Amino acid sequence: MKKEIIIALLFIMTLLLSIWGFQYLKGSNILKKNLTFYSVYTNVKDIDVASEVFVNGYKVGTVTSIDLNPDNVNEIRVEYEVSEKIRVPKTAKATIKNTSIMGGRFIELEFTKMCSGSGDCAADGDMLTSSELGLLGSMVNKSEISEYTNLISNSVSGSMSSDSLGNVDPAAALKNLETTIKNLADISEKMGSLLANSNKSLEQSFSNLSSITQNVANNNDRVQQIIKNVELTSVKLATLELDPTIQKANETVDITKDAVLQLKGSVKEINATIAKLSGVIDNMNSQDGSLGNLIHDRQLYDNLEETSNNLSLLLQDLRLNPKRYVNVSVFGKKQKEYTTPENDPAYQK
Repeated sequence: MKKEIIIALLFIMTLLLSIWGFQYLKGSNILKKNLTFYSVYTNVKDIDVASEVFVNGYKVGTVTSIDLNPDNVNEIRVEYEVSEKIRVPKTAKATIKNTSIMGGRFIELEFTKMCSGSGDCAADGDMLTSSELGLLGSMVNKSEISEYTNLISNSVSGSMSSDSLGNVDPAAALKNLETTIKNLADISEKMGSLLANSNKSLEQSFSNLSSITQNVANNNDRVQQIIKNVELTSVKLATLELDPTIQKANETVDITKDAVLQLKGSVKEINATIAKLSGVIDNMNSQDGSLGNLIHDRQLYDNLEETSNNLSLLLQDLRLNPKRYVNVSVFGKKQKEYTTPENDPAYQK
């Protein structure tokens, strides 16, 4: 009975760990309390389930599901979970950005500060405003682009102004231009060499990525089989009759308790008997009582031993010489006088 309970508990723990692991691989941690939001986009390329959600580079959640609107294929609903500790305001914007030129995208939640109360905080299941940025917009902020554009514009304007051109030597300018072109050629050559050397590494990286994707596709049946096994296990666990087993275990525990109580009563009785026996032994060892005097009085012992010997001699003499003690007369005949035998045991002491 106890073994069956242990097996059932281990099975339940294994099932719960399997469910938790499957949900964790999907990007959802059931051990943490999260809020679910969603946004609608027109292009979710490189956004997958378990893609990360950031706030200024700090991970706050993951994408949990991506669904295409059947009525309008230009609308793609993306759900994502965000930690409850992050108080997202209703005005937050969920922007899809590129991680690098090699690919990969994520969702950036853009807001200046966390909300202060429930009134201005986004509730669980709310839709947040969405936007999408390309590679350049993901790498450089709009303010930085404007700053770089103004800097280049001012530099070109300064170089092409009449004052600056009036003070420049044409021969020196041509020489500097020639040097610049030469440097550009050297840079281009080095860039080509660098790309040629990196080509093998890039090809190997893409090959490894393709191999990983192929392995995932090949193991798709196994993943589905694992999910199916988990579902079957859940059904069997739901139909498993644990109540009778638990009831029998409770009955066994009750019987054990009764046996322990009876054993305690027996132990008390044994202790009482031992105490009484100890008192009797103490009385025997003490000379105050009759039994103690009988045991410790040497003279009484000697007298009893002598009396026993005399009784033994008397019985032996009665057996050997019955006429000495019993006088039987047949037809009035006179009994012969008793003669003490020579081997009388009473005189052989």
